Amino acid sequence: MVKIQEPFALFDELYDKPWLRAGPYFVGIITGYILFKTNCNLKLPLIARMIGWVLSTAIMFSVVYGLYPGNLTAPISSAYAALGHTAWAIGVSFIVIQCCTGYARIIDSLLSLRLIYPLSRLTYCAYLVHPVIMVLTVNKMDGSLHLHNNIVLILYFGNLVASYLVSFCISIAFEAPIVNLLKIAFISKKRIR
Repeated sequence: MVKIQEPFALFDELYDKPWLRAGPYFVGIITGYILFKTNCNLKLPLIARMIGWVLSTAIMFSVVYGLYPGNLTAPISSAYAALGHTAWAIGVSFIVIQCCTGYARIIDSLLSLRLIYPLSRLTYCAYLVHPVIMVLTVNKMDGSLHLHNNIVLILYFGNLVASYLVSFCISIAFEAPIVNLLKIAFISKKRIR
């Protein structure tokens, strides 16, 4: 049986299949449905909001730091692989609901800063490009890599910056011209009417 300590042993079976993301997808659909049906006027008592914040924070911290000790048993590894993404989506969905209903104004204002708009527009492209950047990084290495926290941190930031730079170039070359052409096409149709 494969444990979480061997992350690439069952990568194809446990990571990149679309049905493995059904849980987070449905959490997002349910969250959107709740916000749509309540018109973002969901009234929650203070105690429910406080319990929700504690649970959301605990869930998200356990997803991120739950693997820290390392030597996890097979059942715990299986539970983490099966429920980790859905648990993260539940934590994020609570924060989204709180922001949309006006109960988390500080977080909402931080997430709505104009400063991060350009990065938010590049995020999906960076998500699509980052595996290519990672494969290129690994393929260009001359020898084996001995992982240490500092090395992983440096590789992470290098891949992050490279992914956003490449996604910026792709956006300028392809996405921006197409969006401008679509704007011109739809604006001219509105003027004709």
